[in-house]
Amino acid sequence: MVNRLSQSVPPQASAAKGARAFALPKWGGWAVAAMVVAALAAVPLIAVALAAPMGGMEALIALSETVLGRYVANTAALMVLTGAIAGVIGTGCAWLVSACEFPGRRMFAWALVLPLAVPSYIAAYLYADLLDFGGPVQSGLRAITGWGVEDYSFPAIRSLPGAALILALVLYPYVYLLARTAFATQSASQFRAARSLGAGPSRAFWRIALPAARPAIAGGLALVLMEVLADFGVAEYFAIPTFSTGIFRSWLAMGDRDAAMGLAALMLLFVLVLVTIEAMTRRGRTVSRDGIGETSQRGPLVRLSAGGKALAFAACLIPLMLGFVVPVLHLGALATQDAALGAAGSLWTYTSASIWLGAAVAVTCCVLAILLAFAGSRSDSRMVAGATRLATLGYALPGALLAVGLLAPLGWVDQGLTGFARDNLGYGGGLILTGTSLIL
Repeated sequence: MVNRLSQSVPPQASAAKGARAFALPKWGGWAVAAMVVAALAAVPLIAVALAAPMGGMEALIALSETVLGRYVANTAALMVLTGAIAGVIGTGCAWLVSACEFPGRRMFAWALVLPLAVPSYIAAYLYADLLDFGGPVQSGLRAITGWGVEDYSFPAIRSLPGAALILALVLYPYVYLLARTAFATQSASQFRAARSLGAGPSRAFWRIALPAARPAIAGGLALVLMEVLADFGVAEYFAIPTFSTGIFRSWLAMGDRDAAMGLAALMLLFVLVLVTIEAMTRRGRTVSRDGIGETSQRGPLVRLSAGGKALAFAACLIPLMLGFVVPVLHLGALATQDAALGAAGSLWTYTSASIWLGAAVAVTCCVLAILLAFAGSRSDSRMVAGATRLATLGYALPGALLAVGLLAPLGWVDQGLTGFARDNLGYGGGLILTGTSLIL
């Protein structure tokens, strides 16, 4: 049958079909624009990748004898601790909000996202001010108990575990959002079937609900780990040597460009692993029509006792208080002090600059995102799809890596542009682009 069908196809049609199969994709204006955006986005990546064989490896070898081991160990430990704490908080709160009924559940459903509004380095400053030896917590403890300096021991907030706790408190919403969506869209019938077969709530959660939500939870953890890898403010303030602090110290403090580029290249390997994990987790996500989020009319999946409801309320309240309410209240208290009020004259300058910069970045991002999305919908070329993926990789790249990767080629372009303006246009100033809000 197949042979007869193939023999019935005219040779001209077969030739045309083969020509279409090997034809180059048609490049329209949208596809070209997407490729241009991807090329610009790839500049820091290419610069960092080329740095390894051009001196970066020698610098890494030299660093391996001194501080590279600490950079790797501290970065890895910070990622593991933060990921573990954020995973437990985000997954636990997501399950309680999705499957249980307790006072404040509807409020917690949206309020648990609020810690994302607190920058991690601001949280570090505030908690250090609160919990240091001279802070209000320890001072109040000594005033109440009458203890002296040697009479008690208080956990040091300026430590790697302290940094992991602070980062987890402001980053757990990444896990919470994806886990809550996964719990809300997975089958409630399977969970109820497990309960009807004798499985308790805890066993049904571990055997049914959690495995189904594992891809989403892993995706949220990948985002958390990317943020930890990119963090500079908390690690620098707590004096924890990590990749980000090492890049800035090598570049700015020691003036060693090769060492900074080598560290950035090694950091890029971490980023690529995390991006691959995040992409793999998205492939395993499924949506069920019989979702937990649609079970409100049939009652909660897990019925809690009065004590269980109190514990669920406390379990959701504590991360919200520590991640958002306490930092905001303490920040408000600091803002009313004389030193802060005295500096309020410069507030509008900072605010206006932040607003204009934020608005310009938001508009630029929207324009480029729409361009890439439209180009992807208008073309079935794999090159366009790959360019779009490359152009959107910026969310995973730490600021230190972007800065190091961008400043090197930018300096070369800026020197040529400034020289041209000086020789032909009578320009007498310094570098035109470097250090401007346009580049930022």
